Amino acid sequence: MKNISKSELSLSRSKLYSLALLEGGVGIAIEVFGAKMLAPFYGTAFIVWTSVLGVTFFSLSLGYYLGAKISQQENPQRSLLKLILASAFSIEFMLIFATPMFSFFGNMNIYIGCVFNFLFLIGPALLCIGTFSPIIIQLLSDVYTTGGKNSGLVYSLSTTGGIFATFLLGFYIIPTWGISIPLLFAGIVMLFIWIIIGWKFLTFINKIVPLLLFSGVGIFLLLPAKFNKEAAFRIRYNTEGLFGQLKVVDKHDMEAGYQARHLLINGIPQSRILNKPSAYSCWKYVHKIAMYSSLKKNGKSAVLFGLGAGSVSSELARLGLRVDAVEIDGRMLEIAKKYFYYSDTSTSVFVDDARHYLRTTNKKYDLAVFDVANGEVQPSYVFTKESFQELKQCLTPNGVVLIEFQEFLEKGKTPVFMSIMRTMENAGFFVYFSADAVIGFTDIIIVASPLQVDFSLLKRENMTICCAAQPWSQEILANLPSSIKVYPYDTFIFTDNQPMLDILNLVTLRKWRENMIIFSKEELAGGYRLYR
Repeated sequence: MKNISKSELSLSRSKLYSLALLEGGVGIAIEVFGAKMLAPFYGTAFIVWTSVLGVTFFSLSLGYYLGAKISQQENPQRSLLKLILASAFSIEFMLIFATPMFSFFGNMNIYIGCVFNFLFLIGPALLCIGTFSPIIIQLLSDVYTTGGKNSGLVYSLSTTGGIFATFLLGFYIIPTWGISIPLLFAGIVMLFIWIIIGWKFLTFINKIVPLLLFSGVGIFLLLPAKFNKEAAFRIRYNTEGLFGQLKVVDKHDMEAGYQARHLLINGIPQSRILNKPSAYSCWKYVHKIAMYSSLKKNGKSAVLFGLGAGSVSSELARLGLRVDAVEIDGRMLEIAKKYFYYSDTSTSVFVDDARHYLRTTNKKYDLAVFDVANGEVQPSYVFTKESFQELKQCLTPNGVVLIEFQEFLEKGKTPVFMSIMRTMENAGFFVYFSADAVIGFTDIIIVASPLQVDFSLLKRENMTICCAAQPWSQEILANLPSSIKVYPYDTFIFTDNQPMLDILNLVTLRKWRENMIIFSKEELAGGYRLYR
């Protein structure tokens, strides 16, 4: 590469401003793509986003520091071109080394592994990106005007690029194109910036070698994966979106002896059915919800928060209920119809957030069912006092609320679901619960109503044929949901100001993710990528 003088660079003002703009957009893309790539492995819990933000700021701050040092060198232009090229290759290497890093760090403690995975996955690219701004500011200050004005312009352009990239990624690029192709394109963008800015200063060898290497990396990444035909599962559908990765997986259950179809959100099972048109749910909680819903059967109105693959919605429809299903992810209905035999035409589906729907609807419901989860995370803002007060306004006087809550119960530790019950009671509900186990992973069904619930109305003849035929249906009738007279001292009332659910439920979130890392490793061994 030839030496570049300041006078030669004086014509490159617009190019430097363009680089500042693109730097912000590419930096945000690296952060978002990195988080999306690791979501199927580590999830999207609060602790995961803490790792993402921590690694992002650490890498950028180190880049800013190094950029400041480089900007004081004799010829920072030279270093800037090298760093632009290094950033392009760092982005592409994210795709190459992501899978080996998943396998290596997956054997560590989940939180330590998460931090190190992010650090080595997105750290090098963000470090390179972080060096740009100080060097650009110095180059502009040397040739044009004062440093303060240039600093403001550069950081304003960088932030603007980040804003545009955020909306473009979330609402169009990731849902439409996934992760691999856009990330490859981001690297190509940085390569073309390198070519445009440094074209007249680069020798032929300087130009052709990086282009050939980059082309080789791109071809390698676009080659189709080789799948293990003997793997015990098949991935039928895989898509990325604003609300996470959705994946449809067929897997043979060796113990039960049947083929099951799963819907996974960020690697965590959301639905599981027999893979046949009957679409019988393999999970007990779905049928328990249907049993308790029979208290309001035949012509009553119901609202279901969380459509998923349609298992609960189908059960409610079989009871003759008029169902409104509220689902925040618009992809769910299409997936339910195409892969989970969902054919209910009597249910009205609204693509909306649960809290927003509660605030804006004018309808009154006899039954409200909450089956909400994004992977292992159940949204804390739905389980606050304010949310339950809004819910109460949407119920008939004797309306019933059913909440499905998953928790890993530990001996000697107060369950988190009791805080949800206490919060509901504080919001003016009579509250009951039914748990399948007293220790380990279990499904808890919380039953609530503005009036006391008459469980004597819960009869086998009012249930669907499917639910009444369950071998444990008599046990459900014999062990009706119970209330808590005095709540333990270490339970909480969740509010919008202090949601706290994610923190209290941290053990459950970690246990869920640790269990699913095992399946993620099976996917990698089967030749599948964790992301699209």
